[in-house]
Amino acid sequence: MQALYAYFSKLTVSSKLLHLLIGIALSLGLIASGAFMVSAYLLSRHDLAPNSVMGVAGMVIVVSFLLITLTITHYVRHFITKPILHLTRITGRVSKHEDYRIRARVFHHDEIGTLSQAFNVMLSRIATRDQQLKEEKEYERQLLTEMQRNNQELEHEIKVRQKAERKLKQFQEYLNNIINSMPSALITVDHQLVIQQSNSEAARLAENSHHPVVGQKMVNALPFLEHCQQQIETTLKEQSTQRIEKLPVIIAGNDSYLDLIIYPLSGDEHPEAVIRIDDITQRLKLEEVMVQTEKMMTVGGLAAGMAHEINNPLGAVIQGAQNIRRRISTDLPANQHSAQQHRVDLNELNAYLEDRGINRFLDNIHDAGLRASEIVRNMLKFSRQAEPVLSSANLKELLEKTVDIAGSDLSWQSEFDFMQIQVNYDFDPTLEDVPCIACELQQVLLNLLKNAAHAINQRQTKTEPGRIRIKTRHINDQAVIALSDNGCGISDSVRKRIFEPFFTTKDVGVGTGLGLSVSYFIITTHHQGSLTVDSVVNRGSEFTIRLPLERQITRPSSSKRLSEVSL
Repeated sequence: MQALYAYFSKLTVSSKLLHLLIGIALSLGLIASGAFMVSAYLLSRHDLAPNSVMGVAGMVIVVSFLLITLTITHYVRHFITKPILHLTRITGRVSKHEDYRIRARVFHHDEIGTLSQAFNVMLSRIATRDQQLKEEKEYERQLLTEMQRNNQELEHEIKVRQKAERKLKQFQEYLNNIINSMPSALITVDHQLVIQQSNSEAARLAENSHHPVVGQKMVNALPFLEHCQQQIETTLKEQSTQRIEKLPVIIAGNDSYLDLIIYPLSGDEHPEAVIRIDDITQRLKLEEVMVQTEKMMTVGGLAAGMAHEINNPLGAVIQGAQNIRRRISTDLPANQHSAQQHRVDLNELNAYLEDRGINRFLDNIHDAGLRASEIVRNMLKFSRQAEPVLSSANLKELLEKTVDIAGSDLSWQSEFDFMQIQVNYDFDPTLEDVPCIACELQQVLLNLLKNAAHAINQRQTKTEPGRIRIKTRHINDQAVIALSDNGCGISDSVRKRIFEPFFTTKDVGVGTGLGLSVSYFIITTHHQGSLTVDSVVNRGSEFTIRLPLERQITRPSSSKRLSEVSL
């Protein structure tokens, strides 16, 4: 049997089926032959009925058929069905559990065995591929983890860098704001004298302020620096600081003066230089004004001394004129007694003096002396250093005295001819005493009168006489002083800057540009009032002063009053 099994195991399925068919055919033939032979034997030996013999033959055939069927079934199950079912179960397990380590059993070396071997090889390859996939997935997972970690580090680095860039940008803006807020102009030039950096003040000084100066040649953007090119080249070459003081230049059509300091800037491949430019025009003007102020203070002191000295001969002239009038008077007994002794008729003498106009000459001498004495007294009061305290002053008298001072001060200037200007007054009778600093208010009014006289003199057509009108009003607890003229007027562009320090429209040497600015400061700061101007070109101007009347008056000390009385 073992040999038979081994033989059948080596056969292919088709051979096995062929052997099975042959075996079935032989079996059927043997059964039929056996049944015929048994039937013939029984009929010949035992005289049995045919029906009985056919029954026995049928039984033999049935039993033989059953045996053959069992044999065939066992053969089919062992060699065909069992391997196929086994392979089916293995396939189901692999499909269900995805366990590629399971292997199919090879029962026979036939097609089913070959299929099982191929299935096992396939499972081995699938297991290998699955292992490779798992390894690749693990590698991909590691790569993904590494990538996520790198992305987190990169994201953190980006955040840190963005934060650093924001801080750097804020610091850069902070430095730019510091540099741009400086009153000095700063520029940086390289070895080719090309501007690399600049601030807003440097852009203001540029020839064409509408275009950025960075990237331009220094002499193109700032032509006045051409005179400093040698010092800048010296700084670049020797790495030393150079200074240039009071460089005269023309900026925007105006004469200006600059101070320059040129610093070396090292550290790069090529040397650079930083140029600091300071506009000292206003400072020089202020220094000139201070020098002029010192001169005027000296002249004021000399004028005060001269006024005291002039008072003595003026007193002698006035007293002499008065004494002459008294000596020729017919009312005094002493004059009559002396005239009788010298046989002189006082009435005839007075008639003679009247006919010859000598009395008129004496009156003119007396009046001129009194007027000169009044001028000297006003000048002394104006030049006297008074304390900046509020006191009650008669506004009408203050205005009239200021006009007298202006007349005496401007009459000698032929271009003004102040005496030919008509001064009209329009005083409010209800406005008498005003709390003010008299000397300062007098200074403001004197500046306004001088400007009015200058405006009248600058008229293009002088068909009408020059007129100055001074009007006072009491409006809403304020003393309003309006000073108007029929001069040349003020344009809008000039009116907007008229109270700025050092701003003047007069010729060089005529005005300093401080008169109206100081006047504005006196009225707004010391008196808490206002100073405004309205003007129409070629028709005239009107300056309006408003002073509050409800301010507390500061009384001078007793020593101050005693000193004034002694004067």
